[in-house]
Amino acid sequence: MNGKFQMFFLSTGVVAISFGLLLIGCDDSGDSDDEPENSADTCADGVDNDKDGAVDCEDAECFGICEADTGRYNGPLPAYNGHRGQSFNSDWKFHLGDAPGAQRESFDDSGWRSLDVPHDWSIELPFNNASLGGSGGGFLDGGVGWYRKAFTLPVSSSIWSIFIQFDGVYMNSRVWINGKSLGSRPYGYSSFEYDLTPYLKFGDSNVIAVKVDNNQPNSRWYSGSGIYRNVWLTKVNPVHVPNSGVFVSTPEITGASATVSVNTEVQNKSTVSASVTAATTVTNSSGDIVTSDESPAVNVATDETSSISQTLTVDSPELWSVDSPNLYEVKVELKVGGETVDTYITSLG
Repeated sequence: MNGKFQMFFLSTGVVAISFGLLLIGCDDSGDSDDEPENSADTCADGVDNDKDGAVDCEDAECFGICEADTGRYNGPLPAYNGHRGQSFNSDWKFHLGDAPGAQRESFDDSGWRSLDVPHDWSIELPFNNASLGGSGGGFLDGGVGWYRKAFTLPVSSSIWSIFIQFDGVYMNSRVWINGKSLGSRPYGYSSFEYDLTPYLKFGDSNVIAVKVDNNQPNSRWYSGSGIYRNVWLTKVNPVHVPNSGVFVSTPEITGASATVSVNTEVQNKSTVSASVTAATTVTNSSGDIVTSDESPAVNVATDETSSISQTLTVDSPELWSVDSPNLYEVKVELKVGGETVDTYITSLG
């Protein structure tokens, strides 16, 4: 489970939540024109458009994690952010305690501990009757910790917008990329996102640094300390659906039909305005399309976000219940000039 909620309906008409996964692969025969389009199979769109059983990518388009010998994708599955996010959990460096200057790209972290996140350093510490967290914190100390991760993106990725998402960091986190401050998040239980695009060096090493300060006492229960949830890297076309930008609801449900309302946010990070349509399809558990709709074009100015609303009808809906947990898939494709530039997938049931 990735911790991101998606909307679906129960047989009672009450809104509930679900999670999704998508299996993908990639090969060297994908979109060779280096245009930020998902019309060919790419690891960015997470969709097997040509139904060949794999999501293709060109060389290192899958964030540089296509195996050179086989061309197959060997990284984690994109189960996040509309099936577009790739896991960013592996190969972090960690230091318990403060480390002045650790946000700098040139900082020497060779002596730090190597680990994968999610990670909680408090649970690794000995119990302490004098802990500032007291019984609510499980008599385990918090304090300050640092995380750093070096990574490289291919030059071909420079045409995309690239975001990092943290599902949860406890607490008072500050994040830097290549020494540039991205922001801070005091609260430890909410997910958050930063745009890395302006600060990345494509074809060269980049360094993410995260400082965490669990300044106890601050909780009535055990909270843990550190990057205790997943981290994701999402690569999308400059014209795209932002994080959690598709909202699906079912305002009316009967045994004969269900009204499906889909609201899609469209963000334009390109240098020119874009005329965007949303092509939405709903498929059942057998993969059959049960309803579809394409919206009128909406003009989205540079650095602006617009919304597209659609209403679809599913005949004779297979309602969700504990005994029959039927789920549908909602796929929203953003199109510019008739070409698909982004695909966002979520569940409905």
